[in-house]
Amino acid sequence: MTATLASHLYGWRRAMQRLNSVISSSSLSRPSRRFPNIGQRLSGTISVPDEMAALVQQALEKLALHRMSYSSLGPKAGGPRGGYEQTTHAKIDARWKPDKIAQRVGEISELLASRNARITSKDFEEVIRDASSPAILYCDPPYWQQGNALYQWGFTYDDHARLARALRESSHQWVLSYDDCPEVRDLYGWAHITSISVRYSGTNGRWETELLIFPHQ
Repeated sequence: MTATLASHLYGWRRAMQRLNSVISSSSLSRPSRRFPNIGQRLSGTISVPDEMAALVQQALEKLALHRMSYSSLGPKAGGPRGGYEQTTHAKIDARWKPDKIAQRVGEISELLASRNARITSKDFEEVIRDASSPAILYCDPPYWQQGNALYQWGFTYDDHARLARALRESSHQWVLSYDDCPEVRDLYGWAHITSISVRYSGTNGRWETELLIFPHQ
């Protein structure tokens, strides 16, 4: 492991320990009010910090918020698992396991470093149209019907249409997942569409039909 990667992982662990101490120090009957504070702060975030410590802290807070929220919706969840009074079976710490998460982050970091992986934050069209090397693309955009309600950053109609156009013109192999609705089927009438059943863990195990879309061979 490189010295830089090791220092980043150390920062992750220290930041996670600090946040966990805040959660652990609060009685689970009245979980920390930091949950809405973190949600409000992240909802107003539109840029990625340049300084590493701030970047690590922002990433950690986003991870924590998703692990502690209903259906992993983060700022869109409205509150922590179990509610502010922790009256339901699933409590705020049901999926917040700092030691396991830190270990997993370390494992993934080492794996990415060993593969010389590059993580970017770009507009999807720029990535899809990058033909500098062959690639297999998996695209999971905000869904058509509920995307804007579930995610902090959703898609407009123009975004959906722009994605379809970029994929149609791409030389890469790709696969796309979407919710099953007439608008998506119309937009991708030129591609191969297959239906699959998916069980949503955050909706009492309800089964829904989703679409897998890929180019005709």
